[in-house]
Amino acid sequence: MSLTGLAFLLAFAAGLGMALFRHPIYGLYTYVAVFYLHPPSRWWGETLPDLRWSLVAAVVTVIATMRLSNDESRPSWISTTPAKLIIAFTVWVWIQNIWALDADDHLDASILFTKYIALFYVMYRILDTPEKITSFFVTHVAGCLYLGWLAFNATFSGRLEGVGGPGINEANALAMQMGTGIAVGAMLILGSKGWQKWLCFIAMPFALNTLVLASSRGAFLSMFAAGIALWVLKPRAHRTMFYVYATLGVILAVSLTHEAFWERMQTITVAAEHTEEADTSAQSRVALVKAQTRMAMHYPM
Repeated sequence: MSLTGLAFLLAFAAGLGMALFRHPIYGLYTYVAVFYLHPPSRWWGETLPDLRWSLVAAVVTVIATMRLSNDESRPSWISTTPAKLIIAFTVWVWIQNIWALDADDHLDASILFTKYIALFYVMYRILDTPEKITSFFVTHVAGCLYLGWLAFNATFSGRLEGVGGPGINEANALAMQMGTGIAVGAMLILGSKGWQKWLCFIAMPFALNTLVLASSRGAFLSMFAAGIALWVLKPRAHRTMFYVYATLGVILAVSLTHEAFWERMQTITVAAEHTEEADTSAQSRVALVKAQTRMAMHYPM
C-alpha cells in the first residue's frame, strides 16, 4: 500500500470515528472529501480495500446525525418546504417505476433522489450555525483546489476530461462543479479570516484554470450570472474590497484563457443568432427537448 493510500485510509477512519464520538460534522467532511478524492479514480487507490467509500461515510454520518439532540428553536427538517418538495418528488419518481421504459436507469434515479433526502436531512441537522456552514463551504473549496491541482498537472488534448470523480468526470460537469467552488470561494475571501481566507485565495486560480481547460459554455454563462448575483448581494461592509477582489479575479481569469477557449465561447452567440451555424452539441440539446416534449404529450405520467 502506498503512503498516500495509507494516509487516506487513516484519515477516513479518523473522520468517521470523530463523527461517532465527537460530532457528525466530521462525517460530513469525510463524505465530501471522499467525493473529491474518490480512491477508485486515483493511482494510490489501487491497493486500498474495495469499499463503497461514499456509502460507508454516508451511513456513519446519518447514524451520528440521528443521535443529535433536537434543537427546539428550529423547525424540524421534514417540516421545511424544500424537504416536502424533494420528498414528494422522490415518491413520485418511485411510483413511476411501475411504467418506466428503462427500468434499470429509472431505479437508479429513484435511489439517487432517496439519497438526496438523506443528504438534505444530514446537512439541515448538522449545519445549524454560520460557523459550521462556513467550514462546510471551505471543505468544498478545498475539494475544488484538489481537482484544480490534478487539472493543472493533467496531460490531455482538446477539452479537459477524466479529472473528476463520479458524476463530474466529463468536461461540462467538472466545469459546473468548479464554478460553484469559485462563487463560494469568492464570498469566503470577502468574509472569512485566517487560514480559510488564504486557502480560498490559493484555490481560486486553480479552480478558474480548470474551468477554462474544460471550456464549458454552460459553466461560463453560469459564472457570469453568479458574478451578477454576487455584485447584487455583496455585503455593504465589504463593498470596497469586493470591487478590488472582483477586479483581480477578472484579470486572473482573462490571463488564464486562451484562443481556443474564446473561440468556443463565441459559438454561444453564433448558435443564438444563426441556427444554421449551431454546432452539433447545441443541436443535440434542441433535439432532446423536442423529443422529450413529444413523449410527455403522449405519456403525461
